Amino acid sequence: MIGGESPIDSKWVCWHNFTYMKFAAKYNAKLLQLEHRFFGKSHPFKISNDLADMSLESLKFLTSQQALEDLANFIRVYNKNANLTNPKWVIFGGSYPGALCAWFRAKYPDLSVGGISSSAALWPKVDFYGII
Repeated sequence: MIGGESPIDSKWVCWHNFTYMKFAAKYNAKLLQLEHRFFGKSHPFKISNDLADMSLESLKFLTSQQALEDLANFIRVYNKNANLTNPKWVIFGGSYPGALCAWFRAKYPDLSVGGISSSAALWPKVDFYGII
């Protein structure tokens, strides 16, 4: 599960009534949740043990493109460390993470066998002012 613009919450991969949780149980799948950089505890740059670097220089790495690279790197490293052969990753997320899911499938079709992209805004607009 791709995390979005908030800290991850274990309820998203622990509550058994979610449809994807039912699929996971049916197919004996392992569920992993990846926190988006700069949200929650996932800060790539630290000023000290307790303080994240939120300078403009650091925040230039807060992009959807970098989030896709993070997810690709996570999958590659996880596969290698777990000695997985032919793993079948299914990526999923809703809203902004749903968009990341669709973009990830387009950019890295070799790293997953499918994706569930819920409520995704696939054509983002700069300075959107319309009704949400």
